[in-house]
Amino acid sequence: MKILVVSPVFWPEAFRVNDLVAALVEAGHEVEVLAGMPNYPEGRFHQGYGWRGPMEEQHEGARILRFPVRPRGKGRALELMVHYATWVVGACLRLLTVSRKDWDVVFVCQTSPVSAALPGLLARWLSGAPAAIWVQDLWPDIVQATGVVTHPWLLKAIGWFSNKIYRSFDRVIAQSEGFRTALGERGIAAERLTCIHNWAEELYGVEPLARLRVSPEPWRGGFVLMFAGNLGRVQGLPTLLDAAERLKSHPRIHWVFLGDGAMADWMRKEITRRSLESCVWMLGRYPVEKMPEFFAGADALLMSLGRGKALSLTIPTKLQSYLAAGRPILGSVDGEAARVIEDSGAGWVAPAEDPKALAELVLRLANTGLAERQAMGQAGRAYWERLFQRDGCLREIQGNLKQLLPTGGSAGEGRLSLATIQVMLQRTRRAGPQAVPAAGNRKGGNR
Repeated sequence: MKILVVSPVFWPEAFRVNDLVAALVEAGHEVEVLAGMPNYPEGRFHQGYGWRGPMEEQHEGARILRFPVRPRGKGRALELMVHYATWVVGACLRLLTVSRKDWDVVFVCQTSPVSAALPGLLARWLSGAPAAIWVQDLWPDIVQATGVVTHPWLLKAIGWFSNKIYRSFDRVIAQSEGFRTALGERGIAAERLTCIHNWAEELYGVEPLARLRVSPEPWRGGFVLMFAGNLGRVQGLPTLLDAAERLKSHPRIHWVFLGDGAMADWMRKEITRRSLESCVWMLGRYPVEKMPEFFAGADALLMSLGRGKALSLTIPTKLQSYLAAGRPILGSVDGEAARVIEDSGAGWVAPAEDPKALAELVLRLANTGLAERQAMGQAGRAYWERLFQRDGCLREIQGNLKQLLPTGGSAGEGRLSLATIQVMLQRTRRAGPQAVPAAGNRKGGNR
């Protein structure tokens, strides 16, 4: 297959779509990626990128079609709106400059916002190819959960717009069962809707975590709780600091945060205001390749989200990495993420935004024997091996894309790509009218 991947984020930005593209190329597919100039999470162009390019490059055998975008800046509302708008406009203009629009399938990785899927629909129209959307953020639920939009009429308008986009795709792939249920309630037919979970990075399966060496740090010797990932508005960070403040009289309990985001500055100020410098540590952002080494030094991994319907339907991608790491997990979450933690046996869960309940779980786990904690970690890793391994999830996505082809007998059946039409016309001109079969005699039936 020749596949166009449309994604608001892509290498060198660290997202699961990078794994997907590499796997598609490895499987023998020809892949092009439509992506803007990388600027996440710093909010400025990565080194070597800018308004002038590069407009085209190669990565893992895939051809990347770049275009300039206004960087995210510090993530303020107006900055993000401008960034999102320039991404859509830039992506659509870049598509129009592509000389050969002969893709067999268009695949959209839909993070936020949902409007990022619009260039994918344009590519679908230009090529005549079927299109699939991989829903990572459910709209408008996510904007309601973050509090960015509160007016009912505006939420209703965004909901209408989001549903029109989701219904326009031949295949809708949800990242959780909660997403699949919610999308089904919006009128997407069951045969066009499926759930494929995200996976943990492949590096967790290369070497057992316990064998990785960890350098000494000031908190060694205590009970280390570790949070890794985006320090954003929906991550429930106030709950974690509230729980840390409740436990600051327990000097052996340390809270370690890896990552960066819109709430990082607020956290630093709160740590100082609450006098938590001796028990809360912010280390900043590190490459994903370093995470197993950090996790090896943790006694438990923290998973937290705010409260809200959209967040309760989400399985954050780092949860798969936590499970693969083989460490106990403490959650301050509701819904799907809580279900995974409890079903796996990897840890315990407090309700979202309940610091008192979370603090009680931390004390309980800190007083639990090492053998029991190790058993929890092993149960989580076994659960990851069953449900969230990279190769299995990637095979499912490839299978769904193949089903969209005319020979796949699925949602894309009967739709000819532009390249196929051109080939048929060329053969017809060379062979004459007798080469064109009657419609009723074409292989596969009428089109």
